[in-house]
Amino acid sequence: MATGRRHIAFVGPQQSPQRQFDERRDGFTAALGLHGLTPIVAEPPAAADRHAQGVAAVQALLAAHPETDAIFAASDMLALGVLQGLKDAGRRVPQDVALIGFDGIRAGTLADPALTTLEPDLDAAGEALVAMALEDDERTRSGTRIPVHLVVRGTA
Repeated sequence: MATGRRHIAFVGPQQSPQRQFDERRDGFTAALGLHGLTPIVAEPPAAADRHAQGVAAVQALLAAHPETDAIFAASDMLALGVLQGLKDAGRRVPQDVALIGFDGIRAGTLADPALTTLEPDLDAAGEALVAMALEDDERTRSGTRIPVHLVVRGTA
């Protein structure tokens, strides 16, 4: 939004057994709402893997919303598929469409352009997992959130 993007889409599952996808979508829609923007939400179709889902999702997204100028993908693997789909559609990233993923996977650094991502604090995640494994009641809390930080690379 700070760079003037106004037609921003979320690509990710709409009803997932993995709670984090719903939380990412809900956070996205809430943030856009605070800025008076209407979110575009695109459900990835069934496909062989997350990358293929991203490719297919962005094809449908651009057909329905050609004005889309930014995309937040629920995972980096989806984002890498979205990146491929944007290139296939002749869209330049980030000039025409900015793209951000979520996870901080190494493959994102190898993309062209490199993927901007929200990266979790892996040290904090490790501590939380150990505490849960040890059932350390003082350190384990229901609903524990792992901090994330934005890693700006070439796609945004």
